[in-house]
Amino acid sequence: MPIIIATTTEALARRPRRAARLARAGCAVLPLGSGCVDLAGLLAELGRRGMTNIMVEGGGRVLGAFFDEGLADEAWVYVAPKLIGGGKTLGPLGGAGPADTDRPPWHLASVKGFGDDRRYILRRG
Repeated sequence: MPIIIATTTEALARRPRRAARLARAGCAVLPLGSGCVDLAGLLAELGRRGMTNIMVEGGGRVLGAFFDEGLADEAWVYVAPKLIGGGKTLGPLGGAGPADTDRPPWHLASVKGFGDDRRYILRRG
């Protein structure tokens, strides 16, 4: 299974030699969108490649984008007590959030501790 790197057309244009090196190393570099990666387009491309389960590693902005666009069925969010940042630091879940906070589209399925760290599993519905 190749390593797939989703990027934007602007990022690809800014760093063509990096993209070429990644491609020579066997990575599939996919320019998907302008300004930010087109997540629905990425998932459609992964589906065409036969991938039906994926792991997305990213911060609160990436997770929030998947939530906001309704593109995930489940999220495993790991939170460590070592917090670094300030007033502009994103939490583990960014994005716009649900329109109706009384009926969020996600429910907390489980919480598990690993020492001081916590894993929250959220499921749609």
